[in-house]
Amino acid sequence: MLTEFIKDRNLSPSSIRNYTSAVRIYEKLNNKTLTELIDEAEREEIEKIRWKDRKIKKRLINYRSYLYKNRVETTAAKYLTNIQTIYRHFEIELQTLPTFNSRQINKTKEIKFKDLPTKENIKDACKIADTTTELIILLIATSGLSKIEILNLTVDDFIKANRSEIPIFYLTRKKTGKEFFTFTTPKTALKITKHIKKHNLKRSDTLFNITESTLTKNMQIINVELNLGKVNNYSRFRCHMLRKYHASNLLNNTSFTIDEIDTLQGRSKSKVHRCYFLNDEEKLKEKYIKYLKVIDVI
Repeated sequence: MLTEFIKDRNLSPSSIRNYTSAVRIYEKLNNKTLTELIDEAEREEIEKIRWKDRKIKKRLINYRSYLYKNRVETTAAKYLTNIQTIYRHFEIELQTLPTFNSRQINKTKEIKFKDLPTKENIKDACKIADTTTELIILLIATSGLSKIEILNLTVDDFIKANRSEIPIFYLTRKKTGKEFFTFTTPKTALKITKHIKKHNLKRSDTLFNITESTLTKNMQIINVELNLGKVNNYSRFRCHMLRKYHASNLLNNTSFTIDEIDTLQGRSKSKVHRCYFLNDEEKLKEKYIKYLKVIDVI
């Protein structure tokens, strides 16, 4: 059932991982496979059992309670929604669950600016990282690209970006299909160019030959070696925190607006904003050049 759901939805790798994790917990908690659980829900509908007496309702309530006691708030909410989405995908009708006592929630700590890796942390990380991981660290910190976007970059993407004084990537977010552009620093681009020449990479090759799991492991090792600790049970030094480093430093230490930063990180705007409020690429490029030293770590 999960394989069929993933295929029907054409999910991204990160979404597949999220749904898979949610399903594994749900199956284990109920000691049934996803197929068995969906078949059970269909039988209850056919038998016209009232919602309040259905097993699916009790199972979802128990699942919610388990999640909020054993996962942080954001993960708990995501996993519950994932299971409900799967049921609805297979045309199982769901009604509203009873109100949940929010005092039981394992609250997620709000990440503060001081929780982010500093420029010094990033410099130290680059000193102990292997070359591929170092380049990825530099590229995220200076461009704001996500881990998945960077791992999907080809040599051709980089060559096209590196045709001007300030390299500019023109990309499409896999998650939303939104086209966007962002910049990186000349020093970062120079290091990547040397990497391409050293490995004699072709234009069609992936820019960085590393799996997501290996990259995650490498970042965790760096986090331990630098003794950076955790925030919300996650390592301080990880790809997503570097993306936050890029956004937060541009916001707090430059004249970039939130809207402009969203543009560089490929975040979606409302339909009205997309139609009427367009960002000037040259203007953002000038700003980026002006504030280059804020995010550059080389």
